[in-house]
Amino acid sequence: MARKDAVLLVSRALALYLLCWGFSEVTYVPSSLFSLTHHMSQHSVLATGDYFTDLDILGLALRAFRIVILFCIAAWLYACGATAQGYFWPDDKADLAAPGNDPSTLPS
Repeated sequence: MARKDAVLLVSRALALYLLCWGFSEVTYVPSSLFSLTHHMSQHSVLATGDYFTDLDILGLALRAFRIVILFCIAAWLYACGATAQGYFWPDDKADLAAPGNDPSTLPS
């Protein structure tokens, strides 16, 4: 198996894992929305802020952020461009070109 094929396989497998994780997070959105609407209907006229409503809003916002990030990273990994390949398996030539590395002192 060539280096590029191995990196592509690992990248696609990780993208599939993140995609499943993202879809799993999507399944929790209806319960969060139901909880939010329930706590908003229980809002008191005398109270300026409601702890559970704020908690539900924050939880829903963080869940939406997590879903977007998971899907974006999954798309980036599925495409498996040069940056993704460099992330999983850095190029050996780039290590040799780093400052302070003298090619004559490195083992061949």
